[in-house]
Amino acid sequence: MSTANLLRERIANRGGAPARFQAISAPVPAQVASAHSDAFVPDEVLARAGEITRTEADQLAFGAIRVDGAGVIQIYNRAQAGFAGIEPEAAEGRNFFTSLAPCTNNRLFRGRFTEAAARGAMDESFSYAFSYRARVTLVRVRLYRAGASGPAWIFLQPA
Repeated sequence: MSTANLLRERIANRGGAPARFQAISAPVPAQVASAHSDAFVPDEVLARAGEITRTEADQLAFGAIRVDGAGVIQIYNRAQAGFAGIEPEAAEGRNFFTSLAPCTNNRLFRGRFTEAAARGAMDESFSYAFSYRARVTLVRVRLYRAGASGPAWIFLQPA
C-alpha cells in the first residue's frame, strides 16, 4: 500500500483529518489558488522567472526547481537541497516526477503541472504532502511559467 493510501486509511480510521492535514484533504479552490494569498514567491522573482540563473536561485530562501516541459530538472537550488537532503548535482538531469520525487507523479501534482503547461502560461498554487523516506512533509507549492514557452519553475516551501 502506498504512503498516501496509508495516510488516508489512518485519517479515515480516526474519523477525520487532524488539523495540520486539513489543507491536503481537498484541492485548493480555484479562486483561492488564483489569488495567491499565501504567496511566498516575491513578485520580483516571478517577473524574472525566465532569466533566473543558478547563482540567483541559490540565494532564494525557499525551494526553487527549474524543469523543462517533461519535468527534467535543470536547476535545483541550495534551499531545496537543504529541505530534501538531496544535493543539486544529484538532482539535476533527473525527472522530478518519476525519479526524484515519485510521490508527485499523480493527478494532484503532476496532473496540475501537465494541465497548466498545456494552457501555456502556468501559475498554480496549492498545498501538498510529500511522502519521502517514510516522512510526510507538508509544503506550499507554486508552479510558474511566464509564457507559453520557456522554463517552468516548481517553488516549494515547507508549511
